[in-house]
Amino acid sequence: MSRRTGWITAVVSGLAAAAVGLTVYAPGAQAGSGLDDPSKASNVKTRDTDTVWSGPVGLKCQVRTGTYKGTTYVWGRMTKGRTGTFKSLKNGVGMSQLNVNLGSGQTHYSRGMTLQKGYTYEASFFDGKYRCKAKWTN
Repeated sequence: MSRRTGWITAVVSGLAAAAVGLTVYAPGAQAGSGLDDPSKASNVKTRDTDTVWSGPVGLKCQVRTGTYKGTTYVWGRMTKGRTGTFKSLKNGVGMSQLNVNLGSGQTHYSRGMTLQKGYTYEASFFDGKYRCKAKWTN
């Protein structure tokens, strides 16, 4: 094997190794129309909650739904002043991701995404040691 071929093989192998564990988002996928302030929604339901019982004790990650102006939205919410991420997935492929960092005080939330049939929604927090993940499929 030539020196150049060996270098190319090393680069390709390194890129492949770096890609392991990454969530791939569909090309051009965006959050679409959204609800900037989920507190305006009615008929709010918490679809899943995960609670951390060590570290940030009592931290809750939640997936919630509600209706605003005739449209049903879904969003992520965190308690205990924490922030995280909110994702939508279709057949395991990430379609969009938002930050759960809106609001102030002890509760933060993401923008609301239009609820879609067959999608999984996930609100998660991870600080390198403690993990919280709520997940719900419509």
